[in-house]
Parts: sequence; C-alpha cells; structure tokens
Amino acid sequence: MIRPLAATLSALLLALPTAAQQGAQLHERASAAVDRSLPLLQQSAATWIERRSCVSCHHQGAGLLALGHAVAKGFAIDAALFDGQVAAIRDRFRRSLASLKGGGGVINFPFGHAYVTVALAGAGATPADGSMQVFVHGAAGRQHVSGSWRSESHRPPIEDSPVTITALALRSLQLFAVPGRQDEMRERVAKATAWLERTEATSTEEAVFRLWGLGWGDAASEVRERAVRELLAQQRDDGGWAQLPTLASDAYATGSALLVLHDVGGVATDSAAYVRGVERLLALKQPDGSWHTRTRRRLPGLPYFETGFPHGIDQFVSYAASAWATMALVTFVRPGRSAAFWPDPEPAPALEAIDPAVLGEGATALHRAALFGDGSQLAAALGDGAEVDAATEDGLTSLMLAIHDPRRVQQLLDRGADVARSLPGRLTALELAAGYGGNGDTIDRLLAAGATIARPGRIAGRAAAGGDLGKLERLLAAGANLAPVGKEPPPLLIATGNGDVAMVRRLLAAGAAIDASYEGFTSLLAAAADGNLVLVRELLAAGAAIDHADEEGLTALVVAAMHDPGHDEIVAALLAAGADVRKRAGEFGNALDVARAHHHPALPLLERAMAKDEGSRRNGGR
Repeated sequence: MIRPLAATLSALLLALPTAAQQGAQLHERASAAVDRSLPLLQQSAATWIERRSCVSCHHQGAGLLALGHAVAKGFAIDAALFDGQVAAIRDRFRRSLASLKGGGGVINFPFGHAYVTVALAGAGATPADGSMQVFVHGAAGRQHVSGSWRSESHRPPIEDSPVTITALALRSLQLFAVPGRQDEMRERVAKATAWLERTEATSTEEAVFRLWGLGWGDAASEVRERAVRELLAQQRDDGGWAQLPTLASDAYATGSALLVLHDVGGVATDSAAYVRGVERLLALKQPDGSWHTRTRRRLPGLPYFETGFPHGIDQFVSYAASAWATMALVTFVRPGRSAAFWPDPEPAPALEAIDPAVLGEGATALHRAALFGDGSQLAAALGDGAEVDAATEDGLTSLMLAIHDPRRVQQLLDRGADVARSLPGRLTALELAAGYGGNGDTIDRLLAAGATIARPGRIAGRAAAGGDLGKLERLLAAGANLAPVGKEPPPLLIATGNGDVAMVRRLLAAGAAIDASYEGFTSLLAAAADGNLVLVRELLAAGAAIDHADEEGLTALVVAAMHDPGHDEIVAALLAAGADVRKRAGEFGNALDVARAHHHPALPLLERAMAKDEGSRRNGGR
C-alpha cells in the first residue's frame, strides 16, 4: 500500500506548477490586464478633453503618465487618439499663459499644471516654443517661503497634500530650464527637497510623492532609504496598500506605492513585496479592465459628469487608480526605471529661440529679456533703444515681467520704468511682486521708486499666500491692510487654507477679521475641513464664530464630522467650545447625521453631546 501511495503523491507534486511557471502565469495575467486597461484609459481621457475646458490631474496627469509609461515599455496604444489628446492639452496649456504671466492662474495652479507638465515631458510631447518656461516662471513664484508648494483645494487623495504638489513642482522646475535663471531654479529645487526631507508623511499618497520628490531632488541617501522602509512597512497582509490606516487596501495606493518603490527605492519586481502587490492588483481588477476605488470627496465640488469610465460618482478617482495600477503592472512585466518619470531635462533654450508670441502680441526683445534673460541680456536689450514701458496686448510691461529678480527690477527702474502702470485687472508691478515668492527686496525697490498701494487689502492677501512674513511687514508698513476685498478670499482665509500657522498667528495679531469669509466660508470652516487641529484651536481661542454657516449651510462642526479620515480631536475641540450639535446643514443634516453616514470616529462624542443637549432641553435648559 505504501508504494502506490508514494507514486500517487509523486504524480500530484509533478502536476503542480513550478515557481517559474507560476511567475510566468502571473506575468501573462498582468500583461493581459494592461492590454485591457489601456484602451479604456485612452477613451475616457479623450472624452474628458471633449467635454471639459480644463485638464485634470486624474485624466490628463496620471492618465498621460500611464500612457507614456506604457509606450516607453513597448506596449501598444492608439497613437492617433494619443496625439489628439496631447495636442488638445498643449493648446489649453498655451491659452493659460496670459494668466500666468499676469500673476494669476487656473484652478488650483500650479498643481494641475505641474502634474500635466511632468506627464507631457514623460511622453516626449512638450512644445519647444518657450511656453513651458513661462509655466515654470509662474510655478516658481508660487513657492511658499518654507520651500513647499500649497494646494488651493483639498480633494483627497490626488489634490490634497502639499507633499504631492511640492514633488511635482520641483520636478517641473528641473525639466524645463529657464534661460538666465538656472541658478535660481536650482536653489528652489534644493529648498523644496530640504522641505520634503524634514516633512513626515501622514498618508500613503504623501509617502509615495515624498519618495518621488526625494528621488528627483537627489536627497540624502539615508533619507530616501528610510522613506522606502517606511512605505514598505505599510504593506497590508493582503499584499496591497491603503490610502489611510482606517481604509482597506485599494488599487490607487497599491499601484502608486509599487511604482515608486521600484523606480526610486530599487525594490525588485520579483521581490516578495512587489509580487504580493501585483497579486493584490489582479485580485482587485474588474472584468471591464478598470479598478474601482471609492471617492473620499465629502464636500460639494466640481459637478460630476460621465466620461465613459465605469463606476459612476467614483469614476474620477477610479480612473487615477486604474492609471497607477496599470503603471505598476507595466513595470512588473517589463522591469526597469520608467523613462516617463525620468526623462532627461531639456537644456535651456537660447533667449532668441523663445517665441515672442508666448509672451503675447506686442512682446519685444526687452520683454523676453526681462522674464528669461540674465543681467547682461537685459542690459543689451535696453541698449538697443527699447521703449522701457512698452506693453503687450495683455498690458504686461517689462517691469511686471521682471519682478522675480530685484536686480532686473533695478535695471529697469534706472531706465525710468513706470511703477504705476497696471494690467487691465488693475494689478501693478508692486502687487505682482507681492504675490511672487522668493524675490527678496523687490518690494523695497519698487516702493523706493514711488510705487503706491492702490488696493491695500488685496496686496496683503497676495503676500499672505506665500508665507513671507518679512514681505507682509514691509507692505503693512507701507499702507497695506487686512480688510476683506470684494469677492476675493481674505488674507486670513488664504493663510488658513495653506495651513500656514505662523502667517495665521501674525495676521490675527495684526487685526485680521477672524470671521471674514469667501462664499460664506470662514477660516474656522477651512481649518475644520482641512483637518488642521492646530489652526482650529488657534481660531477658537481668538474668538471665531463657532456656528457660522457657509452658503451650503455647512458649519465647522458638520464639516469636521464628515472629514476624511475623521479627526475626532477637532470635533471634541468644537464641542468643548460650545458648537451647536443640533444645527442642521441643509440636505447634510446635523453633525450627528453626518457622522453616522460616514462612520466618523467621533460618533460617540456626538451621540453623548446630543444626549446631553436633549437632557438639558427636557430640564428646561438647566
């Protein structure tokens, strides 16, 4: 009986696939998943471009990166569809330049532009006319005094963190050298990298993009190695990564983690960690070739519309999740650092090679030298008899374009540049300088030349956005004030939205109106929505109106009760300060209703507060 049994066991063992066969099968499944997802990603991205005027971080940022990555690794895509999408993105990019040169921007600039810029570079599809350098100029000016960049909106996971935007922005500054300003851009990249080195990640999104930024910025090896270990330690038992500790693993977190661990961390694709991650992605894959990830957006935002991608109201984040999952699988099938994430930076174009049209109709050699040139090139343009106050069709003068550098400003002032000239929106060189980060004593030079503050509240808000306390002090001494301006966000709200504790404290000390609002949204509401406990406490201590409601009827307590991941400390602080637990926010209901709907960790706190309130009412308020 023993010999037949042994023979049977031997036959069974021989029938089992070997490790090599299992690996080959996993590669085949991963390759098939990529082939299935790429057409879906392409078609949905094309639909977005057809139906929306903006380019998105998910469909055109992550999506274009996925397509460029796949092509670089030898996967086939619809070339005509890809070329059409790139052409549309470049056209919209070019149309936004007038706003960038004039100190403005587009929705959450430079977040979306930086994402798409990195993706265009990875796809080898950037224009060579100087428009990318105009973007870099605009993005550089939005760098916070800390070295980071800040997101103007908080839509998790993509558009929520200063870590993500800082990594993408520093990479865009590396990719497109600005003639005459290479030293400045290197300094900005170094400052951003130093900020990333000392910043701790609080989510997988932050851990992923912090690692990208540390890699691109060539941070100290021990810092990168520690970041790799920390991200690896977050891998779940099921092989995946989760966006937050309170959530299950998903394709967005898993795909993005795997790719950066390989590209920056050197984690091999045949390692146990990477293989387990791939198995988790394949387990999460839907039959239609997509990966479903649930939205974490709770507050009202941009209107939902159909892009042809599955999963209804979850389709935008599911698209991004599918893009990252696809990239991770592409790398598994064809290992090696991704050319889409590591293209060679473009050399700085010669000054004369930049198309004057990117600066607008009527741009002269002096305009070009003011924005892109070094001191000698600006001097040469002035020496050619250029009219120092000539303006482009957008109203831009050379002085306005030079505000990034006090030395260039002084050259133009010495030739009699008019400091009082303004753009059609009444922005002067002084206001532009107030909103451009890292430009040293430009403010002093303009004020010494006779510049005056025409709109005291607006210029303070522009200075507050960059976090430069010294610049704010200069402007306040020159007549700026903190009064709200029309329909624009007040300075205190801008600083709160940036999570800038030092600036908020200075503005409060200077008498900023604590309950000044934008569309009904106050600083306390912003701090609660962003989950910033430190600022919630600061604002409460300063006397913020605790039950103020915005145009949607949202109060700070209701917003805190729906916040993702859910900070029960903020709910507790608001309740302790006397927030009305019964106050309703329209269709959202009261804070307890919202907490129940979103399984908020502060639910027990709110239940006790409601029971206490009801007991007090029964006892006649005693």
